[in-house]
Amino acid sequence: MNCSNTDGSYTCSCEDGYRLAVDGFKCDDIDECAEQLDDCEQACTNTDGGFNCSCVPGFIQVGDSCEASVNCTRTVCTNADCFVENGIESCLCFSGYNFTYNATVCTDINECSSDTLNACDQLCNNTNGGYTCGCDSGYMIGTDGRACTDIDECSESSLNDCDPNAFCNNNQGGYTCSCRQGYIGNGTSCEDYDECTFGSRIENCSANAQCFNFNGGFNCTCRDGYTGDGFFCADVDECTGDSSHCHEQAVCTNVLGSFECTCKDGYNGTGTACEDIDECEDGISQCDENATCTNTAGSYTCTCDDGYIGTGRTCTDVDECLSGQNNCHEQASCLNTEGSYVCSCNTGFTGIGTSCEDEDECKKGTDTCTENSVCTNTVGSFTCPCKPGYFGSNCVDVHECEDGIDNCHDHADCTNTPGSYSCTCHSGYFGDGTVCTDIDECENGTTQCDGNATCTNTVGSYTCTCNTGYTGTGRTCTDVDECATQSANCDDNANCTNTPGSYSCMCNSGYTGNGTVCTAVTTEITRTPTTPKPTSMAVTPEPPKPRKFVPAQITMERDFRDEYTDRTSAVYMKLSSQLKTSLSAIYARIPGFIEIIILQLVEGSVKARYAAVFAVEESQPDSIIQDMARTNLQQAITSGRFDPALQVTSSNSLQPIVLTEEELEQVVGGFCQDVQCGEGGVCSRNEPYPGAVIAECQCQENFCNTGTCEYNVQEGPKCTCPAVEGSWYGGERCQIRLTQADVIGIAAGCLCALLVVALLVAVCMAKRSRHSAKMNYRISSPPVTLPNYYTASESWQPFRGLPVTDLSEDQDDYLFTCGIPGNQRRSFL
Repeated sequence: MNCSNTDGSYTCSCEDGYRLAVDGFKCDDIDECAEQLDDCEQACTNTDGGFNCSCVPGFIQVGDSCEASVNCTRTVCTNADCFVENGIESCLCFSGYNFTYNATVCTDINECSSDTLNACDQLCNNTNGGYTCGCDSGYMIGTDGRACTDIDECSESSLNDCDPNAFCNNNQGGYTCSCRQGYIGNGTSCEDYDECTFGSRIENCSANAQCFNFNGGFNCTCRDGYTGDGFFCADVDECTGDSSHCHEQAVCTNVLGSFECTCKDGYNGTGTACEDIDECEDGISQCDENATCTNTAGSYTCTCDDGYIGTGRTCTDVDECLSGQNNCHEQASCLNTEGSYVCSCNTGFTGIGTSCEDEDECKKGTDTCTENSVCTNTVGSFTCPCKPGYFGSNCVDVHECEDGIDNCHDHADCTNTPGSYSCTCHSGYFGDGTVCTDIDECENGTTQCDGNATCTNTVGSYTCTCNTGYTGTGRTCTDVDECATQSANCDDNANCTNTPGSYSCMCNSGYTGNGTVCTAVTTEITRTPTTPKPTSMAVTPEPPKPRKFVPAQITMERDFRDEYTDRTSAVYMKLSSQLKTSLSAIYARIPGFIEIIILQLVEGSVKARYAAVFAVEESQPDSIIQDMARTNLQQAITSGRFDPALQVTSSNSLQPIVLTEEELEQVVGGFCQDVQCGEGGVCSRNEPYPGAVIAECQCQENFCNTGTCEYNVQEGPKCTCPAVEGSWYGGERCQIRLTQADVIGIAAGCLCALLVVALLVAVCMAKRSRHSAKMNYRISSPPVTLPNYYTASESWQPFRGLPVTDLSEDQDDYLFTCGIPGNQRRSFL
């Protein structure tokens, strides 16, 4: 609750989400859900001073909206959202609607006709899905949109039609007007009442006064020669006061209502104007001939001229030289003359006698000083002190560098010059020679490191080291071909592809995996295969964190120099380095701080525009960061920790700014430089909300052909192939397409192969059955000889223990073994 003081009292007001109670001293929570003041899409839960929105079962939160977890396919809802729960499609009415005659059509609820739902003080207007409140004439709607409060028409002239010369009296739902004293009318129109012309009970001016009417009243003014308040007027004795107009050399005589003036003796005039008689002009004075006559009021004076003394009427010569009344210079002689004197400068001085100056030998060039000394004039003479950097009677040069009396920095060279010396900072340092600061070549971008090398600043220099995946001196770096040097970690069944600074592994056709591990692909065809992404050794191991920048400007009380506009000048680099160091110490105590980026130096004393970069997850709101920075800056200035050479005198020197487009690009332009996305990925700079920037990897356009691509920070791009009726897609990048005709052909081929195998088995089984039916054992038959198998007696031996029969007819039956023809029987045996 807020309390506001008023004349003789006070008023109370409530914070947002609360409404002032009837007693005017207590704040009650507004139930935004019940009064439909919320902007929830579905479920609303009232809280103290506010409310929370949520989604009902069957819906999920997507940003600030609720979307159905599963889309309906059969049901069409009117003024409602359709959702699926437990396999059943249902409709959920929008806020302010309910079901009427069926479960798919929702109609508007007339809250105005309901005592429960209508929270309006006075007028209610039903709207689609809600209602609004209005007020009767003379009232206005409150901040909660429901309560009506009386309009104080008298608080602003535009709200009432009262005459400017009337009083406005506010009342509940209206106001009244009444003319002020001295005016007549109905209040909305008031005219002045002329008391002097028409008279009134209060008009009682004195007989020696005049009545003057004015808007809203009158006044009485005593006539000339009288004094009083207008209602009582008495004669003024002008002669005793300052009200008479008599000349100062006149005598005033008072009369009733006026006065008379008479010039004094010795003056001529009317009394209001009196002129003195000029005795000097008229020649009637008695002044000495060596005196001056001066007219005075009513008389004259005689004053002896300069060089004479006396009463003025008698004057004698004054010896100014003897009396000391002369103004001769102290270096001059005085000679008295009649009525005056003469001054003459002494020898060695020149002038008119009243002013005598020493002869300046230095100015006239009559001095004997050497060229390495300075001639200094003195009274009657001169001196020759040596110039700085010289010494001795002959003023010879001082060798400051050899004598060790220079103040050059340890990292500077001292060079003697005539009468002085100079200091020059060593290579790798910048400054005026008396102060030399290491140049951070890595920071200011003046190094000669290769674009694929890391720069490390050293004292007075820097080093370049090639990044991982590159080799060279650092100033020149070439890519290491891990595939050619066999240092890649690819699987034996994978193809290695060299990339700048790294390499990638992709499983060969017929294999699947991340490239470092590949397994054979099975023949099973799935409707929605997901292709593993080849491993790239340069993929970022974890998602990049969003950064935000807080722009500001700090003013340094120092003169602006042209070099401050050149970012490569030593003057700019020195000042920006000092400022960056001091500002980093200020912001380092604020959570989430990463770095300071100096953008530019501009005029206005010297104003440095910069951006403080923070990690979004760990940082505070910008306004809090600005307040903390000012607090830290004031503490650092007070304690002397903020570099005094920067000449920042107050925390008020730090102010927030808005970056230009050029400055914004300067801050966020390099965010993608350190992000390696691997094959199929590209770095994109996004702005999740104003002031926050994140560099993240996304899939290349059309990387998955007809499929959808999702970039995984750990594995790279991942393809999901579509399942379309009549077609199937597969492959690592959804590049394989099978139509329904292709599948039918493959199925038919497999079926034919099965039929051929079944036929072969049936033929083999039939031949075996026929042979079993014909077999008869004939042990007494003579031996049969076969050309390929004989004993020592050249007689046929039983084959593998079989009884000997007449093989002349059926030997092919024995030798045909499941598809082996007889013409191959010898080789089989």
